[in-house]
Amino acid sequence: MSTPNLTNILEVVVKKILLGSALLLVSFAANAGWGECSLIPHSQCPHAKLSGKNAVGANMREAQLVEGDLSKSDFSKANLKDANIYHGNLSGGNFTEADMSGVALYNADLTGANLTGANLTGAKLKGANLSGANLTDANLTDAEIENAKFVKATFCRTTMPNGIVNSGPNCAAAKPGNHAAAGANTRSNSENLQELEALGRLRDKGILTEQEFQEKKKKILDTM
Repeated sequence: MSTPNLTNILEVVVKKILLGSALLLVSFAANAGWGECSLIPHSQCPHAKLSGKNAVGANMREAQLVEGDLSKSDFSKANLKDANIYHGNLSGGNFTEADMSGVALYNADLTGANLTGANLTGAKLKGANLSGANLTDANLTDAEIENAKFVKATFCRTTMPNGIVNSGPNCAAAKPGNHAAAGANTRSNSENLQELEALGRLRDKGILTEQEFQEKKKKILDTM
């Protein structure tokens, strides 16, 4: 039997080392807790560490950020359309005028988040905590909000899932050029009654307090 050539043995050893290194790098890359997450569309960054990140205007459309930490980050005017941030931490983050349509935020923490002017059309917010969040001029049309928490959240010209525009008692005047509530005083009695029913449902879900419901009800009745 011939003795294995030393060169062949070395080649086999080197190949195993290189293969092991490649597998290790793939493993690290799959864990966004290691290294920097790329702020590009379709990023695969589960457990991303983006706390305090300046990501103004970033395009992370359809990014996978499951359980990612985006707390106190600045994603204003960013594109997060259809991103998956399931169980993510977005508390204290700035998402002003961000496109978050279709974003998956099941059971996410958005406490104290600034969502002013954010597009949350069709957003998946089941079980999310938006307590203390600022939803001024935000659009939640067709959003899923079952079991979501809105304790002390700010509603000001906020378009709710049912299309009703919701404004709290301390809602500031609209900025010039903002016509979200235009024509509110020219609606028919039928439309006013539909809004009253919708507000009643929001109160029953805990999104509106009894006091807020009564104030809105009085404003609507005064126009009829």
